[in-house]
Amino acid sequence: MKSKSALTIVILIAIASRALAVSGDFIVASNLLDGQIHSNAAEEVGLVRLPFDNNTKGGQSFTPLSSGFLTSVVALVSHGSQPVSATPPLNVSVYSSASGFPIAQLATLSFPAANFSAFSNFGDNRKTFDFSQFNIPLDSSHEYMITFGTTNGTSGQSGSDSPFLVDWSPSSVIGDHSLSLSRNFSIATDGISWQVAGSYRELGIVVRAIPEPSTIVLSVIGFTALLTRRRNRTRRKALIAAS
Repeated sequence: MKSKSALTIVILIAIASRALAVSGDFIVASNLLDGQIHSNAAEEVGLVRLPFDNNTKGGQSFTPLSSGFLTSVVALVSHGSQPVSATPPLNVSVYSSASGFPIAQLATLSFPAANFSAFSNFGDNRKTFDFSQFNIPLDSSHEYMITFGTTNGTSGQSGSDSPFLVDWSPSSVIGDHSLSLSRNFSIATDGISWQVAGSYRELGIVVRAIPEPSTIVLSVIGFTALLTRRRNRTRRKALIAAS
């Protein structure tokens, strides 16, 4: 009887471990292909160009295809023509949102300009931002937004003077809706008041998440723990009887 219980525990542990091991992160929203590293259009972030711009922010909303916990966000980001030493950090944030308007901030990461290539290089602007430490749950029935901004803007006369630029998705640049997230990007020219772009334009992003623990795996783990407790209890009774 003991050997059967032990064998059952080993099998269940193996099943649970295997199930957990194969449940890596997966894409829940994307308008970028793997090989796309920049595009021919970008949105200014952190630009102060009065009276039109006063520390601009940009954001892209999405509804995840399936629920899970956010792990990372990929975007096409570069820094402008200003000296890196004079460029404020880039804040990348996750919000809950509705109809393209941010509601509640869920997490923020900050990165120095030195982490990004220059916009003028037209090189690899693809960057990954790791949000896994925050354990943010994503619900497939809710909308979320990734925003890009700076605490303090930088004065300039043109878009290339912006502290940062976030590329549009290449598909939206050419009017191809095949990869669309079904929501145009959002912009706050004063850093506060958001509006959604009136025509088809999206910031290029890839959002990844890990799946929520399945009921089966949790049941296996719970049943394994139950059998372990019973086995230990039986062993203690045997030791007491022997003494």
